[in-house]
Amino acid sequence: MPQSHTLCLKPNQRREPSDKLQVLLFAAQFVEARDYVLSILDSELKQPIDFVKAEETFRSLRLRCMMAEILDYWGQYKLARRVIKTVSAQCEAAVEVMEDGAGELPRTDAERKLIRQQVWVLLHAGMTDYRRGTLGHAAYLFAAAERVCLKHVVTSVDPAWGTRARIYYCLALIDRERLEYGPALARFTTSVNCGYNSLQAHPGELSKFSYITIAKSLALGLAFVHNAMGRPDLAYPLLVAAKTMLQPISEKLLSCYVDLLYANVLRGMEGARGGAALDDVIIRLQQCYASFRELRHVPYQARAAYHLAIAHLQRARPDETVPLSRLSETDVEMADAYAEELRRFAFESRDVRAEMRRQVLKSRIARKRDHVQDAEEAATKAIQAGLAIQEPITDALIARGKARARMGKFEEAVQDFEQGLKGDNPRTRAVCLLYLCQLYCGAQRYSEASRYFAEFERMKSEVTNLQVITVERTARAALQRSEERRVGKECRSRW
Repeated sequence: MPQSHTLCLKPNQRREPSDKLQVLLFAAQFVEARDYVLSILDSELKQPIDFVKAEETFRSLRLRCMMAEILDYWGQYKLARRVIKTVSAQCEAAVEVMEDGAGELPRTDAERKLIRQQVWVLLHAGMTDYRRGTLGHAAYLFAAAERVCLKHVVTSVDPAWGTRARIYYCLALIDRERLEYGPALARFTTSVNCGYNSLQAHPGELSKFSYITIAKSLALGLAFVHNAMGRPDLAYPLLVAAKTMLQPISEKLLSCYVDLLYANVLRGMEGARGGAALDDVIIRLQQCYASFRELRHVPYQARAAYHLAIAHLQRARPDETVPLSRLSETDVEMADAYAEELRRFAFESRDVRAEMRRQVLKSRIARKRDHVQDAEEAATKAIQAGLAIQEPITDALIARGKARARMGKFEEAVQDFEQGLKGDNPRTRAVCLLYLCQLYCGAQRYSEASRYFAEFERMKSEVTNLQVITVERTARAALQRSEERRVGKECRSRW
């Protein structure tokens, strides 16, 4: 069981806000930390920072970073940005001077300590950009933090493992959002390695927060990416490991998010079978939704609503060639209600990425109701929004391709699935290849259909997602029927 970190203060010595907040943060007392941050927020932001006095600057920057950490943890991203922006401009300028070679190299541990804290300011400033969807500037700040840390902070005596663990975690988040899953996996793995080295290097300074940091890389990092790539079997043990680390320290919020990811992994492993397996997934997601609501974490509640909508749609008429039953219509109505909640969140937070996800949900909902033109229009809006902010649009392309296939727009559907093939995500590539196979089977173009199916066969081992395997069965059956028609036609022509 990890011990909470405490600070040794001399008798009658006043505990600085940064000292008090560090104790709460290291003890994973996030509710108390949030309340304390909110109580000192206005007064602390009014305090001028003397950037000449090194020790005073360090303590002020450390306090701002911890305040931003807590506010980000609770989903209060605008307040986190307000806190860190009071110091980020000066730190960015100082980093630029260091990178230009105009400043002196640090000669003492105190100077390196201050530079390390400036690196943390860049990381928190970058996270506020990441939360807003400004990935370009976030990536710039994270990369600058990496360069400065490696050049000016790391020494043979102090490798700064903890700081480097956070740097690679942040860089991996950018890769993950851009669907660059290969680099994301590599950086999340490096982050875990750095975290492990930090535990080994400082066994006497372990805190509950150390375990939370590593659990995040395992769950929100590696497990998330493996599941997104169609490998729930690889994500599953990572989530179990993360949950095991969080269980003894009574952390609720991140632990609940691990439960959310776990439910989605189960959906990828068992959900395509429907029935009790998918019912269990929905119950688990509902529990996460209720917990996030109780904890008042609005962004995570919206994320749970999104995944609930997907699960309900998956349960509603898996075969879109049969009429929609009353029970399936209830699932579609539930998905619609959760999509509406996502709309409100996207509007209030001005989150374009959330609005993109909502439009993709709208497309799927409309398609379930056989409103295929509405489905095409919603997916097109998602694509346009993504292109405007340079966000990946693969899911929207697949949604529009499915709608166009239902509408009989063969060439347009082919174009959408062909474009969806780009990128390095095996799961979405597999889906696009299988739908292209089905399209060409329907058009009685056997050679093209078999070519796409053969390409899927070559990469099949990279995907274990049961939903993809279900699509494979449909494509294989369509290919077999197409082959039977082709052979029959050849036989009739010889007769």
